[in-house]
Amino acid sequence: MGFAVLVGMLWAVIWMTAGERRWWLWGVMAAGCVVALTYIETLGVTSFSQRRGWRVPWRLAERVACYAAVAWLPAGLIMAKAILLLRQDFFARTVPIHFLLGIPDDTRDLLLVILIAVVAMLWFETLVWLGVRRVRYGNEDGAQSVAPVTHQAPQIRRT
Repeated sequence: MGFAVLVGMLWAVIWMTAGERRWWLWGVMAAGCVVALTYIETLGVTSFSQRRGWRVPWRLAERVACYAAVAWLPAGLIMAKAILLLRQDFFARTVPIHFLLGIPDDTRDLLLVILIAVVAMLWFETLVWLGVRRVRYGNEDGAQSVAPVTHQAPQIRRT
């Protein structure tokens, strides 16, 4: 999956410029997450479509999710930047949420990362939803219709 490689390279470059010693590991983890999340989405689309009575088999759902994978590029950039800012205590200085809710710093940081990840994934989810809505009643390549159409003129009975 080409977009997973691009996201992995993007993450590796961001962490390398941040001075991280294991920057390549962050890139491999990001690429693996992109592939895993794309196929989890494919599984979800397939099961959701079956419950709704739509004709979106695994291969078609996989194709839609892979076309929507272009949205992982901005999501990966947003997540990498957010984690870098989090490591620099940017949110602790600018977002006083832990003072308002009395949450420990580690929990607050985890909640912020989850919130940013959900917002970053919304573009991917939107593209998948739009794609599935377009192909929900489509047929696979080579599929035959249930009742073949005949083009014979109706015969008139003469009495």
